[in-house]
Amino acid sequence: MIRAAIIDDDKSFCEELKEQILKLYSQFEVCCYTNIEDFAADAAEYNIAIVDIILDEGNGIDLAETISSEFPLLNIIFVSAERDFFQDVYKVTHSYFMVKPISDNELDRALKMCCKNLNERSLYLKHRSGIETIALNTVVYFEGILKKTMIHYADATKKLVNTPLREIEKKLCNSNFVRTHQSYIVNIQYVLYASRRSLSTLSADIPVSRKYSSSITEAMGKYLIGDIPADNDEHPVKRAPKNIELSEE
Repeated sequence: MIRAAIIDDDKSFCEELKEQILKLYSQFEVCCYTNIEDFAADAAEYNIAIVDIILDEGNGIDLAETISSEFPLLNIIFVSAERDFFQDVYKVTHSYFMVKPISDNELDRALKMCCKNLNERSLYLKHRSGIETIALNTVVYFEGILKKTMIHYADATKKLVNTPLREIEKKLCNSNFVRTHQSYIVNIQYVLYASRRSLSTLSADIPVSRKYSSSITEAMGKYLIGDIPADNDEHPVKRAPKNIELSEE
């Protein structure tokens, strides 16, 4: 799920922009902040920050510069009622600059740019000692073990983290990942073979349950090159599947 934050001291604008975003991208989770400190404390939880340049409590560009130094993978969209700040925003790495009032087309372009950037980004996990960054393109699959998650990497290493799998799933915005089972989330990029009951990766065969079959079909249709005969139990993938019937284990 992609989480976006709107930081603007105009509460009515925040709520209007939130509704506008959700009409375009209903799968997003959007929260509003009118206080800089409140957002700064929660910044690790978000993928996108939409920041007004002129705030009662300070300069939005300075806020973004501080936040991005700690969370460089956060996508920042600047908004302003004035075009005069067009040059100033380049002090900070950002994805887009929008001028109020914001049209649906302009907002859509900005959010699509952020989604593209997020495709191969990282996952932030909070620990008592700080925040850990997981490079998603190195992860083959996540395995839920009780209330913890084992991360299986492409180099065959593993790491157990205290975050439950359901929380991992909420944070994932990378469209390469798909849930196959109550205990597994798989990176489609590492799938070598597919069957009606499992997906084979570099390191393991991952079970597939009927509950998640439609999401797997959609993900494989986008990212795999191959054809999957319905009557085969296991085979190499050779072109994008169109209609895959996946049964329970």
